[in-house]
Amino acid sequence: MTESIAKAQVRPVYPTDLVASISTALSRVLMRGDRAWRQNRQLQVMMRQDPDIQHAIEVREQAGVSMKWRIKPVDEDDLAHKAKCMATEKAIRAIPEFVQMRRRTQQCIWYGATATALNWAMLPRPIEATAENENIGDDGKAESETASITIAPTRADPVPPDGIRWTADGRLVILSNPRSDRFNGYERVYTDGGSGVVVPDDERSAWLVAVWNKDAPNAADPHTADRSYAGHGLRSMLWDGWVRKQQLLQVGDSYAERLSRGTIMVGHDGTSQSEAAAKAVVDALGQAHAVTINTNAAEAVGGLDKMIQVFEASGTGNQIFRDMARDAGEQLKLCILGQTLTTDTAPTGLGSGVAEAHQDTFSKQLEYDTAVVDEAMTRDLVGPMWRANFPDDPRIPEFLSQNREDEEDTDKRIETAERLHAMGVPLALKDLYAESGFREPQGDEATVGGGGDPMGGVGDLLGSLQDEGVV
Repeated sequence: MTESIAKAQVRPVYPTDLVASISTALSRVLMRGDRAWRQNRQLQVMMRQDPDIQHAIEVREQAGVSMKWRIKPVDEDDLAHKAKCMATEKAIRAIPEFVQMRRRTQQCIWYGATATALNWAMLPRPIEATAENENIGDDGKAESETASITIAPTRADPVPPDGIRWTADGRLVILSNPRSDRFNGYERVYTDGGSGVVVPDDERSAWLVAVWNKDAPNAADPHTADRSYAGHGLRSMLWDGWVRKQQLLQVGDSYAERLSRGTIMVGHDGTSQSEAAAKAVVDALGQAHAVTINTNAAEAVGGLDKMIQVFEASGTGNQIFRDMARDAGEQLKLCILGQTLTTDTAPTGLGSGVAEAHQDTFSKQLEYDTAVVDEAMTRDLVGPMWRANFPDDPRIPEFLSQNREDEEDTDKRIETAERLHAMGVPLALKDLYAESGFREPQGDEATVGGGGDPMGGVGDLLGSLQDEGVV
């Protein structure tokens, strides 16, 4: 069994092993699998600017970027480890335009993969952080540990999302100007998007790469081989639906141009002389929607009130195409947000659970998005920074967004604690302090509340804090 596992480890399965035919460029770089990029490189830019898509995708991206985050220690009780995490978090927040970098990373939702070039350097001044223990010692001072970061990114430069490729064996490729001397010494390769360079393994830590929705390739479509590395973004998924919407709008515009102006009917009595005169009138009008009609034949269907009469168009046909195009736009927003209440619907009134149900759907999508970005941040930002500054501590912490914290609602937990106390169930006072966000008072420190019953005092304190909106 051990031998078979070892053998499997040295024989990895690459995407090119799983598709029907060759899916790489001349230098074994996988071709771009994004359907929108393959079909039309100009229209895919317009696709992102479609109002239905633009607003929905910005809502989803900005919700993730605005999420609070922290560096979560592996061991919350290890004061030295906690200080290192605090210093790491402080150094990350100090990266120039970090919020913009995080936003670009979040755009992997749309493109499938995004990359940022990180310029690591020795800081002119160390970034320090101190972690203190809540318990005060006999000397009246709290136990503390200090850690410092001396190596961190000083620049974060964006990479075009469509300028990222992978080799068949998973090495990162960045498209670049062949005349640039920035990548001298790198292996230069040819790709379906132009010239590129293969990032060496020892410089991989200089690139922050986030990949959304990694997927197995479609065995019958060799173009999908890169999804194992480049992911499968919403742009590729929604391309066919967006094209359908544009086709419906196009047909509606053509219908409106040709038929929405009504029809001018010029009558004649059926004689050649009268018909020629009617045609002369039509020619003089110069309108494509003007026709002649035999008034004798028209009497069978009610006749004409006048020899020249205008029949206005109802617009029903045009409206049908407009409605279909609007429905197609709604489907695009539904795919992006999981629902449309976030962007289209006003509040439905007190007691309605509709908003909560839709918000729950959106929250689950947001949780997945932030988990993908958090994973990239942990691997390509926190990891290299940790190993460079704390090589003796192998416990790499996690970049964790707030919505992924494993916590219940504070109000509900406090209510549960009060009910358990009323039933006579003993509770740890330390847990109650931790839940409220306040620390336990030390020594002769001035306090409020309290009394003979610890739970009663804390319960009263937490109750008053709830009333004041603190917790």
